[in-house]
Amino acid sequence: MAQILFVTHPEVVIDPAVPVPRWPLSAKGRARMEALAEALAGQPVRAI
Repeated sequence: MAQILFVTHPEVVIDPAVPVPRWPLSAKGRARMEALAEALAGQPVRAI
């Protein structure tokens, strides 16, 4: 059975003085990405 996982951009710390690509993850965004990484650990990923 195929599984599709929809991933959005994580939450970041918005700082108008910093270019957007350099905005760091917020604590909530980091927690969300860590949970995603744990959920995918050991799973075969075929496409991104």
